Amino acid sequence: MINTLSLAFLILSGYIFSINSLTIRYKLKRAEGWGAYFYVAMWGGLFSALSWVLCSLLSYSDVLRDLYNWMLSHHFFDKELVARLFPLNTNHPVPAGSAVTTNGNLSFSDLKVLVWGVTSILLALITARLVLPFFAWLRWGADRRAFALASAVNDNHQEALLIEASVRQYLLLITLGSRKFYVGIVICPKFDNGKAEYLQMIPMLSGYRDKDTLVTHVTSNYKRLYVESGLMTPEGKLLEPPPLLEGQEAKPRVEIQDFRTLICFDEIETISFFDSDTYNKFKDAEEKDKEHSKSLTADLLPNGLPQQLK
Repeated sequence: MINTLSLAFLILSGYIFSINSLTIRYKLKRAEGWGAYFYVAMWGGLFSALSWVLCSLLSYSDVLRDLYNWMLSHHFFDKELVARLFPLNTNHPVPAGSAVTTNGNLSFSDLKVLVWGVTSILLALITARLVLPFFAWLRWGADRRAFALASAVNDNHQEALLIEASVRQYLLLITLGSRKFYVGIVICPKFDNGKAEYLQMIPMLSGYRDKDTLVTHVTSNYKRLYVESGLMTPEGKLLEPPPLLEGQEAKPRVEIQDFRTLICFDEIETISFFDSDTYNKFKDAEEKDKEHSKSLTADLLPNGLPQQLK
């Protein structure tokens, strides 16, 4: 019974830590098969070992035994009720000089196992909910959640790029399999809860790519609509609705969040950062690049460029 209970405490403490820690939960969601069980067991073993060291120090100094006897002598709990709830030691003989057992069922050794297990769980919970977030706050500040997740997705370049764009509010150019494209701001995906199926973004531009040359053609400028509707400044700062005058009733107002667009990850062909100045430079030189880049220099510059640019 004790061995089974000890294993249960080990697995439970590892699971509690894994689901409450942002980066660990991300990795757990992507573990497959037995890897997920061993991953949880690994963290459970760590916290069980830490709890065993802590409880051993307390036991060596007789703190646990004195506390146990003191609680019994002051009737903090009913021995018969505890024996019914935790009948752990029905056949184990009581060592001479040990604390009083509860009708031969619950001994001091059994209580130490319970204290060890509860301590393992508390250590896992406190570390995941308080200790790790505190150190993340010291390192990254208010954006600790997004940066912590970004540090965990380094092996997945697509997710790392999306999280970086969301945290730093960079514009992304996303091209779909249908040749339609969107330029917009990504809303931080919840990758820590498992693989996301849809990408959520606030579009700024949309259009299509030519079927032959794949050159981009903008057909819808959402940014212009946001500015004209009083939702955003030309610089990109969100605007609050104007205050109501006395006696004026509030009217339904379209918010910028109402323009959110969901894009299925399976439909995405390419993702890249977008900069309007760079886009304009490419557009201005599009025909010249096409003509002059038929032959290139050793530095990959078009042979037709003026000499001073080479």
